[in-house]
Amino acid sequence: MPQLVLWSGNGVADSWTINRHARKEDRALFYMKAPLSSFVALGRVMTDAYYDKDEQSDWKGYYMADIGEIKLFPLPIPIKEFRTKIPEWGFLKMPRESIVVPTD
Repeated sequence: MPQLVLWSGNGVADSWTINRHARKEDRALFYMKAPLSSFVALGRVMTDAYYDKDEQSDWKGYYMADIGEIKLFPLPIPIKEFRTKIPEWGFLKMPRESIVVPTD
């Protein structure tokens, strides 16, 4: 696996849409669907997932969590590479917005 590099942002956690089962201290794997179809970064979930009820929010109706410690991969890791190495992981056949990654 390529060495990770720290994201060039300010290092402060930011809110992202996430799987409703996400819990503080989980790891978040960022996947860019188009045009790369690749995994591009790794981060840490800083808060338990919460449902956004804010009427003014663009994300009302989604589950959110603060994600921090985001590290970009030096090069995107194509989903095809993961499909070869982890064929039993269903997410790799049909990516969705979020999923709980198996611990193994």
